[in-house]
Amino acid sequence: MNVKIQDWTPKMSTRLTGPLSVREENFDDEAAVRLRALARLERAQLGTERIPIDPQIIPDDLITHVIARTHGTAVGCGALVAIDDGIFELHRFYVRFDARGIGAGGVLLGALEQAAIQRDGSAIVVETTSLLPDTVGFFLRNGYRRIAPWGHYETRPTSVCFSKVF
Repeated sequence: MNVKIQDWTPKMSTRLTGPLSVREENFDDEAAVRLRALARLERAQLGTERIPIDPQIIPDDLITHVIARTHGTAVGCGALVAIDDGIFELHRFYVRFDARGIGAGGVLLGALEQAAIQRDGSAIVVETTSLLPDTVGFFLRNGYRRIAPWGHYETRPTSVCFSKVF
């Protein structure tokens, strides 16, 4: 995808609406790569991109990857990665700016939680940044509890980590 950061501007007037569907799709699906590229552009515009992530690199220990769509248009994605016995980390979780507020994030998160439970998961953990207060609020509203940063997140001053135990 050859989009320059300055070429991308979120537009509120083109908000997507409609019924949502979520299904497991390949991590390297074209729509998924495009969504992750949009996420990277948005983080760059907001000044929250701390470590550039190539939208095409598949995470180690990928368990599942889902895409939310409305009227066939991909509006969000997320993945689960195994990090310990029964513990999964939420990765590459993103909802397009023009689809926020229609419930896509909750539907995606619910699908990933169900996938974790079906795989005998006991918890999901996730890291975000304090520079995204709406994202922090989203996880709190969805039953996630703040935990201490772990691993490489310990050295990032803006890291905010959460967990949800099943």
